[in-house]
Amino acid sequence: MKITRIIMDEQMMNKEFYERSKTSTISVLNLLTSYLKKVEQVPSGTVEKNTIQSEGSWSTVYVNEPMFFVFLHRHPKEIESLPEYVACTKLMKSDGTITKQLDGLVGTYAITVRQTA
Repeated sequence: MKITRIIMDEQMMNKEFYERSKTSTISVLNLLTSYLKKVEQVPSGTVEKNTIQSEGSWSTVYVNEPMFFVFLHRHPKEIESLPEYVACTKLMKSDGTITKQLDGLVGTYAITVRQTA
C-alpha cells in the first residue's frame, strides 16, 4: 500500500505533530483491529443516499453503513491509555495554536462541536 501525503506550500507546519499524530493513529488502529479480530463488530445503521438524476429529479436509496464513531466510543479508556496517544495529546496541549482549538466549542455559526484532544 502506497501512502501519499500532500504538503501545502511544500512546508509542513509542525513536523513533530505530524509524526506523533501518525504514530498515535497507527497505534489506535492496531488496538481497534485487535478487537475486531476478537469478533467484536462495528455497528451499522441505515443511511439515506440521494442521487440527482436530472434537473429537478433525484432518487433515494437506503444503505447500511458502518458507524465507526460508535466503535471508537466503546473503547475510550483503552485508546487514552496508549503511550503514543498520551504523547500526541501532550504535544497538542503544549502547542499554542492547537490548544486554542481543544476543550471548547469550535466551528462556525451554523455548526459547532466540542473538540477535545
